[in-house]
Amino acid sequence: MDATVESFIETVDGIPMGGLVARVENPRAVIVAMHGGAVSPHYFDAPGHPRHSLLRAGAAAGYTVIAPFRPGYGPSFEALGDGVSPARQVDLAFEVIDRMTAAHGRGSGVFTVGHSIGCVLTMRMAADVRGAEWLGIELSGTGILHPSDVVARLPEEQVGTPRPLPRELARELFWEPTELYLDIPTVFSKLPRHETEDGARWPALFPALAPHVAVPVRISLAEHEKWWEAPPRGLASMAELFTASPRVLTAEERGAGHNISVGVTACDYHARVLAFVDECVPAREGAGRNEKVV
Repeated sequence: MDATVESFIETVDGIPMGGLVARVENPRAVIVAMHGGAVSPHYFDAPGHPRHSLLRAGAAAGYTVIAPFRPGYGPSFEALGDGVSPARQVDLAFEVIDRMTAAHGRGSGVFTVGHSIGCVLTMRMAADVRGAEWLGIELSGTGILHPSDVVARLPEEQVGTPRPLPRELARELFWEPTELYLDIPTVFSKLPRHETEDGARWPALFPALAPHVAVPVRISLAEHEKWWEAPPRGLASMAELFTASPRVLTAEERGAGHNISVGVTACDYHARVLAFVDECVPAREGAGRNEKVV
């Protein structure tokens, strides 16, 4: 793919906010990609694997794709410190999108992709009045219930508390089976403290936010998901919560592990996400948005 991916820095209220962007002239729409925990925006543009890049695939399909460092990551890590309130995270993210689309436009609108704990920010933004105008959202690597066998393996002090997972357990849950993943040593990033707090609250926060999301939703779970309840039950338990959404689709990603966008099936997964964005664009342009599919 010939799309150029560039780094960017935008200073928002004195906070340096950076990320990656693949721009096109006169975009059909803008896709914003929110990375998960302990990784960088390169999660969506794995170095050395351009065929598996969401940014490059999106640009080739006529979309500008922006993958920002979420607040507390990258250049904002030192400036924001450990205490970044949810409202502050949402405001900073909306402002980055506004800055990055001011000069080149956003076509039919904004579609946001969230992965893993990046779904927290995605959902908070989608439930905000400013997110009500989005084209839709894609959620992957998330859920509301953890498998009982995983909970049983957590250290006693870990259950229901904002503590990072033990390193070996995290590797097993999020990065195995290893044969499902690309060789991607440069996508990792330091984890801000508020991230573990968001993670601990998420199973209760998701059901509170979902009824306020009024845009089309697509939810993907990997066949080999270990941290969250696997499909099909894991998908159904989330989909039924989006009572205000005009359309809810679910998908099991065969042959994939938790971190789908850096897996060997990433190219196919991104193609399916882009196909959903394609459907949301004409829906915004007047083809109707009253279908509900669960």
